[in-house]
Amino acid sequence: MATKTKKVDDDSYIVSFYGNGHTSEQKVWNYWIHRCAELTLEKGYTLFTLEQSDDYAVLMPPKGYELIDFKMLQEAEEAKLSREVQYYTVNITTYSSNAIVHMYKTPLATDVDAMQLLDAQYIIDQLTSL
Repeated sequence: MATKTKKVDDDSYIVSFYGNGHTSEQKVWNYWIHRCAELTLEKGYTLFTLEQSDDYAVLMPPKGYELIDFKMLQEAEEAKLSREVQYYTVNITTYSSNAIVHMYKTPLATDVDAMQLLDAQYIIDQLTSL
């Protein structure tokens, strides 16, 4: 699992979290939203919004098992024969989440949509109690 954070400006960051083949979609989302909230508090803010995108959650579905044929050449240069070997590949499903996190302090500016705000400390408290 890996988290990446990239600064956009003083109050906006791109936060990405990438799971591995053992990390469920829900766990990736929980770690990701926790990191968004944690970063908000670290930067001295209390509230944040997430910029919407179709790329927030990425699912790479498994294709199952695929039989691959290849020929292993013998090491000796004079050997012109080859032997066939078969092996299986396995596709692994991994999940990731990412968004631009916009951070806010109170009192809020009049142009901020209060219906979209997430309370960073509340999110951390809820996820810690799981």
